[in-house]
Amino acid sequence: MKLVLSLLVIMFAFTTINAAAFDQSAGSTPELVAENKYVCSKPLKYTDSDGSIKEDQVFFIFEKLTYRNLKFWKDYTKQQKAGAALKDSENPELKLSEKISEGLDPLIFSLRLCPTNFFAATYQYLFGGQKSYDIWMSYSTRKDPITTSINNDDIEMVMSGFAKHGCPFTSHVGISRNYLFCLPEAMPHKEMAMQQHASAVVAVAQIYGSGVQSHMITRPTPLMAGLMAKKLVSGKSVWINCDMAYAQRTYFIYTPPHTHDRFPLDNRDRDTWKLAVSKDDVRTFPRPLWFPHDGYTGMSGEHKTLGNPGGVFGGAELVAVSAPALSDIWYRPVE
Repeated sequence: MKLVLSLLVIMFAFTTINAAAFDQSAGSTPELVAENKYVCSKPLKYTDSDGSIKEDQVFFIFEKLTYRNLKFWKDYTKQQKAGAALKDSENPELKLSEKISEGLDPLIFSLRLCPTNFFAATYQYLFGGQKSYDIWMSYSTRKDPITTSINNDDIEMVMSGFAKHGCPFTSHVGISRNYLFCLPEAMPHKEMAMQQHASAVVAVAQIYGSGVQSHMITRPTPLMAGLMAKKLVSGKSVWINCDMAYAQRTYFIYTPPHTHDRFPLDNRDRDTWKLAVSKDDVRTFPRPLWFPHDGYTGMSGEHKTLGNPGGVFGGAELVAVSAPALSDIWYRPVE
């Protein structure tokens, strides 16, 4: 009798654990499905053509960018530009080219940093000044990538990410929604951008170690910065309009106690925050992410303050996000 009761207790505990581990309303743990390719999924809502709110499973793929898949992504960006331009010529009020270029242009910049062949990749690894970072493509689709081949039209959103072993942060560059999902008749998923960022952070933590990747650094569009300020706690899990300084041979990404009039009062930065970053880490990542302009905007002895950049990132603000906070968004059901 005691043995039977013990077995029942064990079975109940196992069932409870599995129910929590495989919560169908939350994001799944990234699974390695091929070399340098991870897949996870999460149910997301969308508005159907009849106006009703529906939900389906969205798959998020995290795939390392190499010379082997570089052509696919170059062709994808060209197709996006051409397709959006064609639709705009048919209906100028759509302004699709304008909508997608804000994220697509930085994404194209990331592609240019990838070696184009085996010899170039080997040379960069052995002698390149940026040899130690990895470039990843993070993209989403309604189709199961394990059982179905994915083409350009199946991709709903894509962005690039930079990471390396031992670095305390990862960086996201160029998040862009497929122009087909910007059409009036399209049915895009809600909360897509935040889930794209969150799924990528979860994948990076699995690959490089959650203890190492403590923050995600990016220069988001003003719309995305506002969404981050709304979904996260400013001054606690997201720091908007950061500055960068160099002192005592160390770079500091920091935010002074300041306010942002365009964000709600309760989402203004409340505390000074600072992340020390080694010179090697800063120089390892693509320079335009940090300073895509010439020179410094201010100097004071050994302390040099870098202003907001222009160029390919359009003067976007430097933003730091807590990686655990993004992971929490991924593993939490969408409301």
